[in-house]
This record gives sequence, structure tokens and C-alpha cells, in this order.
Amino acid sequence: MDLLENKIINIFSKQDEIFAIDIYGKGALSPKDKFSDIDLFFYSTDLHKSYDNYLKLLENNGLNILFNFQYPSEQINYISGYIVFKNQCFYQKLDYNFVHSRRSIPTMYIDMPIKNIYMSKNSYVHSSNPSFYLPKPSPCSVQTQESIYLNSIAFCKCHHRSDLNVWTYWNSLIEIYLELLIQKYSGWDNFSRGINKSSRKNLREKLSTEDKLDYVKILNVKNFNIKKQYILCVESINKLLSLKAYDLFEFYSKEIEKELLKNLANELY
Repeated sequence: MDLLENKIINIFSKQDEIFAIDIYGKGALSPKDKFSDIDLFFYSTDLHKSYDNYLKLLENNGLNILFNFQYPSEQINYISGYIVFKNQCFYQKLDYNFVHSRRSIPTMYIDMPIKNIYMSKNSYVHSSNPSFYLPKPSPCSVQTQESIYLNSIAFCKCHHRSDLNVWTYWNSLIEIYLELLIQKYSGWDNFSRGINKSSRKNLREKLSTEDKLDYVKILNVKNFNIKKQYILCVESINKLLSLKAYDLFEFYSKEIEKELLKNLANELY
């Protein structure tokens, strides 16, 4: 068990309402490496309390949060999402799930390996009012920044492991870049129905000199350097997201941008 994972488990195992903690996925079967996420199930007798306190608990114990994304869910007694921390290993994302009992675990996890790592003496005590529904989150454009961050984590993992899935994340990033470029020149609320030769040709004809230079460098096939082109693509996407957020009066996090580019430079150079 690594230090960050151990610290998180220690924090939550001291809470009265947390009666068990499980690790799931690959971490339940084999030792973790620096590329491994922290995948945990927290079993709570009071999901209302857990929902109100889990972020404060982490912050109050010195784990500063860069961003937290909570998955929207209409399932009763279930909270899930992921957290990326500041000043921690780039790869150590916490995938968290708070449930009232094993019966609340979504079917997608049923066949996954699960290993219990904490069980309290009061493990069979349940709250008298377990019904909890996750409040609906308000839409926020920072989710796009988060998706770029997660794409970058996955890309770097595959790059270091010489995993061919690296091309999946590269192509996904290129699609986001091209979609945002099209929106810049046709309106931010204009979503294309896919990128093809025709849409690329129309886009190239509209590009400014600066955007055309970046476009050529990012999509350069002749002198292809996936590390340099990936970072340039991420930088360009951040510029476009910043412009979009400014024009549409939406939130944009310079802190997420700074952390992402710093980590990419450390990982790919």
C-alpha cells in the first residue's frame, strides 16, 4: 500500500460513519506501481454526513485538491467520482465510491476483484434513514479541462508502458482540438457532426496565421514527434478553452492549466 493511499484510508477509517473500506480493480490483486489509481469503496452508515464532509476531511489533513469531479447519478445510496490532488504523483487519482452496503454497488463493479482493507467493530450497524440521492450538479465548463487532464494522465501511462493505447488518447485529443478550432471560427455554440476531410479543408481556409502554424505543427506527419506534438496540442486546447470561457462568461481554471502543463513537461521531457 503506498503512502497516499494509506493516508486516505487512515483518514476515513477514523470517521464514525465509515464501517468498512474496500480496494477494487487491479490494486486488489497485485502490488500498485506509480501509474496506479487509488480505487476505493467507502461503506457509510450516514451518506449525508459523508457527502458533506469528505472533501473537507481530505483538505484538513493536508491533501490539497486540484479538482474533484462527481459523477451524476440517480441511483439511491451511491456517491462516486474522482479527485486529483496538488503536489502528489501525477498519476495518483483517487476514484472514490461511497455506498450504504454492498447491495448499493452498481452492477458494473460486480465482477471486479474487491479486497477488504478495513472493517470496524460496528460493521453491521446501519443508519435508520439510509435513503440518499445525490444532488444534481450544475453544469460547468471546467469538466472539459478535467477530461484533458485525465486524457494526459492516461496518455503518459501508455507512453511509459509502450502501450499501443497511446494512439487512442492521441486521436481523442486531436478530435477535441479540431472541434474547438471549428467552434472558434463558426461560433462556440456550434457543435459539428464529426471531423472529416471536408470540415478540415473548410477549417484550414479560415485559420489565422498563428492558428495555422499551430495546426501544421500539431498535425505534422512528416517529422512526427508524439511527445512534442501532444504538449503543443494540450497548450492549444487550453488557449481555446480559455477563449471560449471568456466569450461565454464561463469558469476557467488557470491553476488546472498550470499544473497540467508542468506535469506534462516533467513526464514527457
